[in-house]
Amino acid sequence: MSLDVGKSLKLLRRKVYFALFNARGFDLGNTVYFRRLFRLNRKEIEARCRVVEHLPGRRIAILAPHCDDEIIGCGGAILSYLQDQKEVFIIYLTDGQKQGSTADAATVRKERREEGLAVGASLGLPQGHIYFLGGTDGDLLHSHLDAALAQTLREIRPDTLFVPVILDNHPDHYAVSKLLCRVYAGEPAFLRESSVFLYEAQSPLTLFHANICLKINRFYARKTELLSHYKSQPYSFKFIANLNRANGLYLGPDQFCESFLATNMEAYEAFVRRHFADDAVYFRLKDHFKSNRHSGSLICSYNSSRRYKDLLAELPPAPVDGERSERPGVRN
Repeated sequence: MSLDVGKSLKLLRRKVYFALFNARGFDLGNTVYFRRLFRLNRKEIEARCRVVEHLPGRRIAILAPHCDDEIIGCGGAILSYLQDQKEVFIIYLTDGQKQGSTADAATVRKERREEGLAVGASLGLPQGHIYFLGGTDGDLLHSHLDAALAQTLREIRPDTLFVPVILDNHPDHYAVSKLLCRVYAGEPAFLRESSVFLYEAQSPLTLFHANICLKINRFYARKTELLSHYKSQPYSFKFIANLNRANGLYLGPDQFCESFLATNMEAYEAFVRRHFADDAVYFRLKDHFKSNRHSGSLICSYNSSRRYKDLLAELPPAPVDGERSERPGVRN
């Protein structure tokens, strides 16, 4: 069997798989489950998690392990910043060669880069605001990008950084935090005052560990449109719609939100150094985190994250100055 035929069969199996597990019955079950979950735990969430419509920061660097993670995890935040006329920079850390429309790695690298550039153009970002550091997809942890990331961040001088939550079941997502914290430890001066926002990617952060809930109703359709640029990816992006909608049920019917854990760079580097100096600690934990892949996996994925991410409670919140908290349950 040729590689192309094998790839075609794999894509067909994926389509059937996602069609089955994204069926409407799972969506209805998720709605009932999360409404009840948030009703029973509202006080616990309210004590920790602020509901906002805008985020602080003027120069924002989005660290994305792969082309699409930036929109999956913080597409609404990016659109909010751009609407507020803030400067946004996207840094893609790997070449993305492991997953695309063909079996040829060089072709996949090219198409994923073109997709990232198309998203940047659609957002109206100058090409100089998009960086491709070329780490190895699937092995970012050993890609030796410290100097490249340090130089990039030195150029940008961000006051706000977005990174995938370190407790995620994709090792490349974990590796972003290790890389960033090594850069900070080596040259802390230009990032010392920066805030860090941990965003949801393959494994939910959950509103039980987040401290910021960003309402994205006004950006949701646009976020979906941006994800459509990633045509090379052989899966449905409905999984992130499911999560944004589930989080939104905390606010009320027909609401959507992205959740973040905001902290400061100094505290985050100390946290990562204290708990993850040995990568084996992460690899022991990661098997507990179930992937959010489709409608049928959302509840299991959310609950595994809720149960095994309590370590994140150690991180002190970053101030969200000037932002007005809103009472959950109030609709736009």
